[in-house]
Amino acid sequence: MRSSYGLSLLVALLLAGCPRGNGDTTPQPEVEPPAAAPVLLGGTLILPTGDPMEVQVTLQPREGGDWDGSLFYLIKQDLVVPLDELVYDDSTFRCTAVAPGQSEEARATFEASLAGDPPWAGTLTQAGHSAEFMLVPMPARPQTPQPPFPYAARDLDFDSPDGTHLACTLTVPEGPGPHPAVILLTGSGLQNRDYALFWHKSWVVVADAFARRGLATLRCDDRAVGGSTGDPNTTTMQDMAQDAAAGAEALAAQPDIDPDRIGALGHSQGATVAALAAGRSIRIRFVVHLAGMGLPGAEILVIQEGLIFAAAGVPAEPIAALQEVHRRLHALLLDPAADPAALRDAARAVVAGQFAIAADHLGAPAHEVTDAELDHAIAVWQAPSTMDLIRFDPVPALRDVRVPFLALNGTRDLQVPCDQDLEAVEQILLEAGNPDVTIQALEGLNHAFQPAVTGNIDEYEQIATTFDPAALELIIDWIRAHTGLVD
Repeated sequence: MRSSYGLSLLVALLLAGCPRGNGDTTPQPEVEPPAAAPVLLGGTLILPTGDPMEVQVTLQPREGGDWDGSLFYLIKQDLVVPLDELVYDDSTFRCTAVAPGQSEEARATFEASLAGDPPWAGTLTQAGHSAEFMLVPMPARPQTPQPPFPYAARDLDFDSPDGTHLACTLTVPEGPGPHPAVILLTGSGLQNRDYALFWHKSWVVVADAFARRGLATLRCDDRAVGGSTGDPNTTTMQDMAQDAAAGAEALAAQPDIDPDRIGALGHSQGATVAALAAGRSIRIRFVVHLAGMGLPGAEILVIQEGLIFAAAGVPAEPIAALQEVHRRLHALLLDPAADPAALRDAARAVVAGQFAIAADHLGAPAHEVTDAELDHAIAVWQAPSTMDLIRFDPVPALRDVRVPFLALNGTRDLQVPCDQDLEAVEQILLEAGNPDVTIQALEGLNHAFQPAVTGNIDEYEQIATTFDPAALELIIDWIRAHTGLVD
């Protein structure tokens, strides 16, 4: 439990007695695993402070129409709370619950009306206090781990050298250790430690699979997300690499982690951060580079735009024209002496070109670019984090990596061009003299490493698989081989 979530007395009572901090991994009473597919509801408690707390409710039908149920907190997955006096039907969700080890005075009541379309609003009442909560039906995510968990999880927070506080979860396999460990690094955008998108929780799935095969993982809230501090508007990839290196040091200080078998696994931008961190930290002894950059950032953005439009059925000619003006805009953004009027004209040409393609080929209405839209687009392009990506050259970062390196990408990735990028990564590493490089394109997988039909971003939510199991096993086998674990 982390104080930065602003937990109120209400929820503190409900969670009283659960493991805290860095050391206590006392096992909690477990709920029997279901015999058949359960009903899954995603819940968000709205605390009196205004802070949200996510829970998952698992409902299992019994003979006769009754239900068994449990919930667990997504920030504290080793605490499973059985649901009592459970009523679940077309119109009502109601139950009581008391966390293991608590007295009856701490029992909470949940009640929500399921009339109408989700999300459904409800109330949690406990010890004279109340809070709102919301429920929604969760789409099928069969890989999301369900309790009981055959491993331990605990908070492990640390500070980066610039004073930024990183709030993280360390998942540790069964057994005395010390265990190999992997730092998991998310892609661009503000991501929590679960890497949660479209009800997929990629890093939860990865941490679960790794722990079951003897590998510990550390996954952190990004800067300014959840329990972590920092300013996302000024954060660069070098800052993120600094955080990852600090995370490796925090891992090395744990008694159940082997300080000589720590690696970094990153996805998309996180893969580039993993390479940067490996170049600056002697603690990072291997890198797993998933859909990371082998081409310059500015060129990746232009190619990405073309791949996405082409997959949507846009002809090659308007795509090429748009890419040309986009390259001109990038050149102006990178030129400190660029004329502001010329930069604004180039930005308008890019935004107008995108609107024109949408209208001419994708069924969107015609649209004239407004000054407000243009101002916003320029502000996004000129933000430090975007400029960091546009000016990024992966060559120096990859040349500095002297540890074993696994680079993977999916052939249906529309955000990082699979073949071009993997070829560039391999060439840079081999020319720099890295003796242990494994490169592989994974047939049919998209940018999120899901089995995909087109690779379009709108498929991510529709696909039930969170992370392709074969790809996951390939990664685990490679890490185990490089950390001395044998089956």
